[in-house]
Amino acid sequence: NSTWQNISWFTELCYGCELPNGSTVEQGDFLRPVNMTGNVLLAHLNELSGNVTDYSGYNNTGITKTSGVGAFEGPEYGAQGKFNKSFDFDAGLGSNGEFINFSRPPQLSNFGNQFTLEAWIYPQLFNTPAGSPTIIDKDPRALSFYISDGASNFLTLILDTSAGAVQTYTGNVDISINQWHHVLASYNGSQVRLYVDNSLDSSFSRT
Repeated sequence: NSTWQNISWFTELCYGCELPNGSTVEQGDFLRPVNMTGNVLLAHLNELSGNVTDYSGYNNTGITKTSGVGAFEGPEYGAQGKFNKSFDFDAGLGSNGEFINFSRPPQLSNFGNQFTLEAWIYPQLFNTPAGSPTIIDKDPRALSFYISDGASNFLTLILDTSAGAVQTYTGNVDISINQWHHVLASYNGSQVRLYVDNSLDSSFSRT
């Protein structure tokens, strides 16, 4: 027999929660609180109309847009999201399609030699004439985070060096359609890492 004098309970992390707003550390009795220090853009994508709010504290407001030709009306508001709502994007041939433009404020242009990009995605169709589905793109093409569209659908990150040389990093995990995936790309000054669904996909040396 055992007699318990004291029991303490801590939640390891806030499972199923959106990331906390602002460049703050998550509040609560969590064993691993999320640290948002240095965050420069956070979009929950819960809007039902109008502009897209940036919750990082920098107010980098997003505007829904279309590019190219075709019957595009802009991203669909209010689609079912992983936690709340989301946007549904249609793609067309080449650069035609729907997207959200967060412009080019200093915080999104000069992130130094360390960064993390992450998103929840729900791909519904691959291997189309539209080409590779883009997740995050920094234009001019200094950075592009997308899914390669071919025999396999791999997470891919393109980085443009200061000398103008383009380097491409492609993962090995084949991303499936019609389910939610958490995708992440990070660079710490020496290593590029790609993650799919909280597991390391691939890592590459980069100086």
